Amino acid sequence: MRLEVKSPVFPAHGINCPDWLEAGMKRAETREAELLSRMMQVEKESDRDQGAEKEQAGLREERAVQETR
Repeated sequence: MRLEVKSPVFPAHGINCPDWLEAGMKRAETREAELLSRMMQVEKESDRDQGAEKEQAGLREERAVQETR
């Protein structure tokens, strides 16, 4: 008895794909897009927070200089 192992087939290759596999691929693509979007949002928030921290540090430094005068 011989078993054949078939690799997954993808619509991009022009081969019919089982519905459950295609649905799974679409969910994975959607999830990936959501994660990338969230990562970009977190990066923007981080950059904004770092900018605010630098601004606060600059203001504290200015106040310290003014107080020493």
